[in-house]
Amino acid sequence: MISLDKMDATQVWRILVVVRLLSVFVPQSGYLHPDEFFQTTEVVAGDILDVQHHRTWEFTWENPIRSILLPYAAYGPVLFLLRLLNLATPCLVLVLPRLVISIAGIIVDSCTFDLCRKYNNNGYTSMLLYSTSYVAWTYMTHTFSNSIETILFAVLLAVTSGACPIMCKQRRGGQSSSRETALIAAILTVGMFNRPTFLIFAFVPVTHWLWNSVISERRFSDRINFVVNQLSVMSIVCVLISVVFVVVDTIYFRYESVRHIPKDIENCVVSDKKIECLRKMYTTYKPSIVISPYNFLAYNSQSSNLSRHGNHPFYFHTLVSLPLLFGPMVIFVLWRILKNVLNVMLGGSLKVNSDFHLDDVYIVSCFSFPLVVFSCISHQEPRFLLPLFPLGVVIATKTMASFKMKKLIFMKFCVVNLLGLLVFGFLHQGGIVPGISQLQKKIASNKGDSHVVFYHTYMPPEHLFLHPEDSESKLYIYDLGGASFEKLEKKMESIRTIAADKPQDERSGIWVVAPKTVVADVRKLSVKYGTVDKYWHLSMEDPPRMVEWFKRELSFTEIVGDFSLVVAEVKSWKLFKDGGQTKKKSSR
Repeated sequence: MISLDKMDATQVWRILVVVRLLSVFVPQSGYLHPDEFFQTTEVVAGDILDVQHHRTWEFTWENPIRSILLPYAAYGPVLFLLRLLNLATPCLVLVLPRLVISIAGIIVDSCTFDLCRKYNNNGYTSMLLYSTSYVAWTYMTHTFSNSIETILFAVLLAVTSGACPIMCKQRRGGQSSSRETALIAAILTVGMFNRPTFLIFAFVPVTHWLWNSVISERRFSDRINFVVNQLSVMSIVCVLISVVFVVVDTIYFRYESVRHIPKDIENCVVSDKKIECLRKMYTTYKPSIVISPYNFLAYNSQSSNLSRHGNHPFYFHTLVSLPLLFGPMVIFVLWRILKNVLNVMLGGSLKVNSDFHLDDVYIVSCFSFPLVVFSCISHQEPRFLLPLFPLGVVIATKTMASFKMKKLIFMKFCVVNLLGLLVFGFLHQGGIVPGISQLQKKIASNKGDSHVVFYHTYMPPEHLFLHPEDSESKLYIYDLGGASFEKLEKKMESIRTIAADKPQDERSGIWVVAPKTVVADVRKLSVKYGTVDKYWHLSMEDPPRMVEWFKRELSFTEIVGDFSLVVAEVKSWKLFKDGGQTKKKSSR
């Protein structure tokens, strides 16, 4: 499709992968969504480094909905290494976990290439499309649970479709498919404990794989035996892996409740009534068992719970999420889906690229089924469809082969993705991470308590402050989100009261962090500011005043200033009215 021979395409892909990994070390300051921290590294880093951190309701609820095993397994080793070598800095604590997911993400490149070759596509074109997408450079280099879900789904697609070279060699060698079945079962189980929604993505590929395996047997009795054998292998693997997850999660979340289990088991072994003893143990400890996928489904099955996170129309994923993730590629993806739907309805009479293949229907079904299911769920976010991105590349590659002006299309794709990388990789909420990195140094040198107020920003990842849990000086983080000015004013007044009670040698450090677009509120506070630092930042909730700039009501310098985050240190307090009298109080 693109005028690059095999060697050139491979070399370009290798260069892009290397640059993608190096971009992690810049580091990318873009902050895509709070879940990239608060479902993974916030908790793991807090535990391993013994630093102050914030546990969201997903981990503190009486029935935790997130498993702790996979985040620990993925990011725990590098964080433990930092602790062991005493090298923990905000930059390294941010970068090393991202490097882990970025290296693992290369698997997606490989699986996309294998899938394209399997379905008669240009595999080298698919590699370039994927490796030049901003999704591969941002979402797949950040520590989302969705990124892990994408890797697992890409591997599952390659294995179930026979695109995985290793599995193909085993099949040609006449070896048993038990190893392949065990691998599929392992992927399903790990994916389910990572995000239970993984089963929605896996439904079509696993069903297709099982059906093809069954019909390959000629006799009915052989088919029955095959199904029984395969399901037995899958069940055993699923149970074994599930037990590991459940045991680890239960010990982590409910240690105090279950720490006597080993002693109780010993008592049951020497007891004359072993069955009764074990039954009593089960009754006693059953409420303490943590099965995170069950808790996840129980929570999200209630519409009232979903509405707390925001409701979206059924067309949100199709009209917003897909264009946001795929850019220009979405046209080719949706076009092929439409043609295949019409083909199924018309019995294959409508031609797609001159031929109608069942493989086409299968690939499109793998994409469409999760899209339809997730569109029926009220709470929708673009990252929920992240596992569909490699599959969308496969579909787009095949569709683009029949279009003219391929170079022009690819150039437009690159321009859009460069813009996406700039916005989501560096600008979107981009001042929070570097701002915290600088604040960490100031707070570490402050002998007294520290108060940091975040106003109209995403939740600050507290573990990046690296403030020891047992430190004598306290760090207070106030996440006001999109609160009103009145709430900001009340919070600052409460901080003033707390700071005024401190002795002179334990002066409190106080900072206000806010986007430049709402800095007018910060200026209205009755405080005097000292050092003011600025960082590149784009808030979609409080966007720059582009309309005013286009109307020439703002200068170029002013509009550029709107793309910044302000970190202002409170130096002293102005005059406050208290009980009808005017007093001057200082926190210093």
